[in-house]
Amino acid sequence: EADFIVGHEDKTKEILSAYPYDYVIGSVHFIGDWGFDNPHDLSRWNEQNIDQIYRQYYNLLRLSARSKLFDIMGHVDLVKKFGHRSALDMTTEIRLTAQVFKEAGVAVEINTAGLRKPVNEMYPSLDALRIYCQEGVPLTFGSDAHAPKEVGEDFDKAAQLALAAGYTEYVTFKQRRIERKIKL
Repeated sequence: EADFIVGHEDKTKEILSAYPYDYVIGSVHFIGDWGFDNPHDLSRWNEQNIDQIYRQYYNLLRLSARSKLFDIMGHVDLVKKFGHRSALDMTTEIRLTAQVFKEAGVAVEINTAGLRKPVNEMYPSLDALRIYCQEGVPLTFGSDAHAPKEVGEDFDKAAQLALAAGYTEYVTFKQRRIERKIKL
C-alpha cells in the first residue's frame, strides 16, 4: 500500500518501480497536511466542514487513480472511519470516482478493516460498492491487516457484500496486471 500525496508522485513512482510488486494498493490518508484517519489528529475534525472534506477526499481518489501509480484503490471511503458523514448526497462524487477508476484501469478493494474501526463497517459502503459495480470497476479484497490474526479476516462478509452490490467475480494480480477473474 502506498499513499497518494499531491506533489510527491515522482518520488512515489521512483520507490515503487524499484521493486517487483504483483500489485500496489493506492490510498488516501492525507488531505493537505492532515492525516484525517489518524486518531492523534481526531480533534481536527471539529475544525472542518465535513461536506467539503468528503469532496476533497473523492477528488484525491480520482487524482490518485489518474496518476497510474496504483493497481488497486484501497479503502475508498476511509474518510468515514470515525463516523463523520457528509450531510450531502455523495452519489455524484462516487459515480465520478468510479468512472475515473474504470478509465484508469484500477480495481476497487473491499477492505474489511472498517469492521475493526469506530465506523464498524467495511470500506466501501454497500451503496458506494453498487456504483463501482455498475460502472464496471473490477473488484478485489483486502483485510488491511496490522496483525497476523487479521489477515483475511471477515472475507466471508466481504464476499456477501460484493454479491449484494451485484459483483459476480473478483480479480487477482500478477506483475501489476490482472491475472485472473474468479467467480464469487
